[in-house]
Amino acid sequence: MSNNFTMGDFVHWFVGETKCEGEIVEIHIRQAQKTGIGSFFKKDAGQHERVLLVQLENGRKVLKLEKEVMRSDNKRRFA
Repeated sequence: MSNNFTMGDFVHWFVGETKCEGEIVEIHIRQAQKTGIGSFFKKDAGQHERVLLVQLENGRKVLKLEKEVMRSDNKRRFA
């Protein structure tokens, strides 16, 4: 399921009970990794997934898979 994120969108995700939030600064496409044990969990060969480079409020940047984040209502720019 794609959320069609674009650069400049704000996204968030949770680490335990802590909400992490940031602004998308780059979007990359990579070939999907095969995961899980057995063919049921493996992705089809040649499938691609979007990887987001997200800048946090403290200036640090993290890579997140698009499927791991949710759109945030936050519209402010980080200084």
